[in-house]
Amino acid sequence: MILSKLKTKLVLELLKGEKTVNEIASENNIIPKNLKNWKDKFLENAELAMEPAKAVGI
Repeated sequence: MILSKLKTKLVLELLKGEKTVNEIASENNIIPKNLKNWKDKFLENAELAMEPAKAVGI
């Protein structure tokens, strides 16, 4: 759960557009490609935030 919160925090920071992928990745000691993948997954699943009944297990 902690890792998913960190991923979400970093993706939201990236979406703000104030820093580049490389800046955020460097500051958090992660690979830029991972951050890009997390962003893609986040955006693919964004509709679940608007329709939580579609989430698995609900």
